[in-house]
Amino acid sequence: MLSNFSKLLSNSLAITKIVSSSSSSAMIESKQIGGRRLLSGGHNDFPKWLSAADRRLLQAVEPASRPWGKYSRTVIIKSDLDGLVDPAGWLPWDENTTILSTVYYGEFMNTGIGADTEGRVKWPGYHVINNAAEAEQFTVENFLDGGSWIPGTGVPFDDGL
Repeated sequence: MLSNFSKLLSNSLAITKIVSSSSSSAMIESKQIGGRRLLSGGHNDFPKWLSAADRRLLQAVEPASRPWGKYSRTVIIKSDLDGLVDPAGWLPWDENTTILSTVYYGEFMNTGIGADTEGRVKWPGYHVINNAAEAEQFTVENFLDGGSWIPGTGVPFDDGL
């Protein structure tokens, strides 16, 4: 989720930069965008009013995640997924589809309009987790032993489901 937040923040900063450095007509155009997604599902569909230099800051509708390595693990637990999450949910890192059977990507009890798992990828490594016992292995306490070191950082956290 941090990756999605970082990308959302980058998108917001790019839009702010465009609005603050453009003419007043661009500001009006920007206000009309409102809560709509700026980009369609394609990777190269950019608003015409963005300069080429700023286009690299924007992302299309975001996947929940994508494989970063042969045995990567990502589980999204009890998160509010909004409409910025692509219905497929997950995106391959590259054309190497052999890793899609060795990754473990799961979702457990998420909410919001982006949480519907019906349209998700059909990879062997993708899992809709339906029981708390399976999801529990991916909590801060069980996966990271977070109770032993996170309190010392002063960062608030939940160690369980």
